[in-house]
Amino acid sequence: MVAIRVAALLALGATASEHNANPIRKVVTMLQQMSNKVVAEGKKEQELFDKFMCYCSNGADDLAASIKDADTKIPQVEAALRKPRQTRFNSKQM
Repeated sequence: MVAIRVAALLALGATASEHNANPIRKVVTMLQQMSNKVVAEGKKEQELFDKFMCYCSNGADDLAASIKDADTKIPQVEAALRKPRQTRFNSKQM
């Protein structure tokens, strides 16, 4: 029972000391917390920016390569499509 009373008094003493804390200390603590938050957000933003820049530099190369591949494949596909048409057209003429 005594231990509970002591624990309660310590808890009340801690909250009382927080309420009686120096106002300047409260402001300094708040500013430090804000600073830590801003630094953390800055790190996240930097990571996102780095990922975006990586995509920009690699993405353009990938798109150029896929366009080049498509340019070489288009005539092959067109030729493959014309071949059955020609055989069908030739069979109708005979």
